[in-house]
Amino acid sequence: FTWFYIGVTGSYKLARMMRDKSLQTRSRLEQVWLLLGTDFLIGGLVPLPGLILKGLINGSLTQEDQIMLGGVVQLASYGALMRSRKFRVQIHAFLASRAQAVTTAVGIAAMIGDAEPELVQALAIAMFRAVPLDRVTCEAMALKKPDPTLQQLSEHAMLDGVDAFVSHSWNDGADAKWEQLQAWRKDFVAKNNREPVVWIDKYCINAFDVENSLKCLPVWIAGCNQLVALVGKSYHTRLW
Repeated sequence: FTWFYIGVTGSYKLARMMRDKSLQTRSRLEQVWLLLGTDFLIGGLVPLPGLILKGLINGSLTQEDQIMLGGVVQLASYGALMRSRKFRVQIHAFLASRAQAVTTAVGIAAMIGDAEPELVQALAIAMFRAVPLDRVTCEAMALKKPDPTLQQLSEHAMLDGVDAFVSHSWNDGADAKWEQLQAWRKDFVAKNNREPVVWIDKYCINAFDVENSLKCLPVWIAGCNQLVALVGKSYHTRLW
């Protein structure tokens, strides 16, 4: 009965979630992981005490009970893994690395950077970072030289899990770029009711390994859901 109840309620919640048009793909995917993980975890943990108690009382479990015990432990383990953010990031990165857009970007990056596609793909997955936009400041955007400490504000991200790749020229005025960025941010928050997570070079490029970071740029662009260009007078003269 427990498994039947979990299955019915889980299916109902999943159906409601998939019909919710206000959720972005990334948010919906996260909630699906958490919902299924919770159902698996509960489905595995609920029968466990009864099986253990049965074994203690009878001195041993029947073959059928042993099979069930192995099944519920496995189910609970799957549930715990699915609720682990680190596990989800690894799975998303693996799937995204097989996606057509990312695969194409890997090929382009390999040709531009004169490197093996497998190496570029591995670097891109390992070095991909993003920063919540509320951690970005106008003062940092005004810097003309790299500040390695800014990378501490960003976090490792999964391909296809970042809201936007922010492109800009370091030579353009910080105030004008900041106004454009905040206008986009305001619109995003109004539509999604959350802070956007973005890739910005000042926060997400490893200042101590710029060469490899540049090799990964096409892959990172493909790994973001959209491109936000902060266009100024010198924008079209810059690399990205």
